[in-house]
Amino acid sequence: MPLHSALTSLKGAIKSLQQEEISLEQQKAPHIADFKKARAEHHLRMFERSYVCLHAALQRAIVQSSQEESATLTATLKALEEGYARKDLEAVSNALLAIDDIAKKQASNEKASLLSLKLSRLPSEIEEDILADKKEIEQCFAAGCYRCAVILCGRMLETVLHRKYYEVAGNDLLEKSPGIGLGNLIAKMKEKNIKLDPALTQQVHLINQLRVFAVHKKQEAFYPSKEQAHATILYTVDILNKLFSKG
Repeated sequence: MPLHSALTSLKGAIKSLQQEEISLEQQKAPHIADFKKARAEHHLRMFERSYVCLHAALQRAIVQSSQEESATLTATLKALEEGYARKDLEAVSNALLAIDDIAKKQASNEKASLLSLKLSRLPSEIEEDILADKKEIEQCFAAGCYRCAVILCGRMLETVLHRKYYEVAGNDLLEKSPGIGLGNLIAKMKEKNIKLDPALTQQVHLINQLRVFAVHKKQEAFYPSKEQAHATILYTVDILNKLFSKG
């Protein structure tokens, strides 16, 4: 989970505890029938989950941030751990104040880096679908749903490659071969002498592999990292721009 989302989640959990006047030292409900204690237990569980998410997000952010920001985040992490160990809700809450600006800045940078990706002029037949996918990819990435973002990148590639093939070959493979994979589609394009830059072809294969791992059930679930998802999005937009660039 991104730092800003994790911070917001923990703040919300702390607010709920404060409003309900629930202490971190409160014992778990002995009987679920005790509504007041069961409600308190629910809020405490939400706090615990949010704390774990923010703790992990802080550790990631410390590695990825500038030296100045890293020092602030490290101090916050230490204060957070100390407050949590003492079961001091006020201390935990106060520790979060120091990273508000950093979290907002990082969230803004992530959003800007995606929103600044410009697409070339697309064929009108696919433009609406591509823009809808792009918007959803941005939302998935911002929410930390990186597997969904990678899967949508694969969908975008299928859309543009099918369109490119149709423009050159006059053959609608979506209608005649709806289940054709990206690898076979690239092979079909070569058969029709549709020239693709070798580097672009490798990008397509790489994105397809990530998409396959994300979609199909494997022995071990595949969860793309934030960096893998971001690189996949950059590659996808680059492919779209090269396929439909002017001239």
